Amino acid sequence: MLTTEGLVLIDWDTVLVAPPERDLWSLDPGDGTVLDAYADATGSVPMPALLELYRLRWDIADVAVDVSRFRRPHVGNADDDKSWELLSSLVERLTSRCAT
Repeated sequence: MLTTEGLVLIDWDTVLVAPPERDLWSLDPGDGTVLDAYADATGSVPMPALLELYRLRWDIADVAVDVSRFRRPHVGNADDDKSWELLSSLVERLTSRCAT
């Protein structure tokens, strides 16, 4: 899309009108640089609790997709093995995050 600032890319797959934290959580490398730059550019400071909410929501959605996959018949191929490995690590991460 052409804006007054030039061309910008819009990801229409997940575009929604939502709080900025909905997208910022996935851009944040964990060192605060992206969040600080966003706050400097917009004057709006991202809310840490909302960032964590959207991180958690994304992970739970991934768990739901993978659980649905493994509830259906599957052949146990390399793709299944990789999916199981990713699901296991995701569950571990969620478990440790919820324990704190």
